Amino acid sequence: MKESDKNSVKTAKRLIFVIFVLIVAAVAFKMYNPQAENEVELFSEDAKKQISVELKNDQAEVSQNIELKGADIIDQEIEKIYLLRVNNKEDIDTEFKVDVVSENESMNEALQIKIYDESSEEILYEGSVKNSDGKIFEKNQLANAAKKNDTKYRIYFSFSKGTGEQYKDDVVEIKLDWSVPEDQREALKMSKTGDVKIILYSFIAMIVITLGLLVIFRNKINPEVFNLGKPLENREEDENENNEN
Repeated sequence: MKESDKNSVKTAKRLIFVIFVLIVAAVAFKMYNPQAENEVELFSEDAKKQISVELKNDQAEVSQNIELKGADIIDQEIEKIYLLRVNNKEDIDTEFKVDVVSENESMNEALQIKIYDESSEEILYEGSVKNSDGKIFEKNQLANAAKKNDTKYRIYFSFSKGTGEQYKDDVVEIKLDWSVPEDQREALKMSKTGDVKIILYSFIAMIVITLGLLVIFRNKINPEVFNLGKPLENREEDENENNEN
């Protein structure tokens, strides 16, 4: 093999190694959240149920609707999990508001709700859905778009024992609103989560382009590029020695 061919093979092998490193890096970015500084348990029960919401420079308000059928709550407690992330360059306050949309007052009175702020280990409210209507919970957010600004809310729904059967065909609907007061919204900044996504997508794009080039020029690539065994020059030396013998 010519020296130039050997160099080409080595270069191509290095390229394949770089592609492999990029793939590993892309997976690492997907499995790890730099802002939260901990691993994301993709297959945990919380991850399956959790809904993430975010407040940032172009999104000072965000809302989620909860709709529950009475039949689903009769014999069990229903849990909803929300993770709120706030991106702010100054200390600000956030407001978490509960609005009861459904007008079935009897069911709203019978259905119990507990709102638990897991981040501060505090029960914000516990009582009937009816009495939770219009409740606003304020929280101060430090100027740091990192783990400190992530708040996990666990919301539980249940009927008192023996009281839910009559509501099995009814539905309760609740709207949850998170917002920043208008006079503090200038303190919101761009989400760093977006930067991570840009890096991840750039890695993926590089991988796709490189693999595409390998496919297009596969007929021109020396087969030795894909040989992970003994280098060709060593095998040629062994063959020459055998021929001499």
